[in-house]
Amino acid sequence: MSKMFYEHLLILEDLWEEIGALSISAKEKKQLIETTEELFHYKVMTLILDHLPKVHHGDFLQRFTNIPHDTSHLQYLEEKVGVSIHHEIAVLAVGLKEEVRSVLKKHKKHT
Repeated sequence: MSKMFYEHLLILEDLWEEIGALSISAKEKKQLIETTEELFHYKVMTLILDHLPKVHHGDFLQRFTNIPHDTSHLQYLEEKVGVSIHHEIAVLAVGLKEEVRSVLKKHKKHT
């Protein structure tokens, strides 16, 4: 997945290390990382659109589509939503990481 404007808020390196330590093939690890990245992207974008007034959805999605890595999107969102989007994304990431870790632990028990 290409770099996204919110990636620095997720802090996923420790999760990638845990996936790397699994007793699965390199191909399976790559697929698991890609699936996890897609899950995080879906959840972050859902969170953003849930907080962003609908009147701004088109503008934001156009900006995001044109330059997905531009961190100025965070400033734009902060101006348009009534909450700290930085904080909301960080909290979401912590919860999602715990969910993924739970699945990984179940996998380790079954192997």
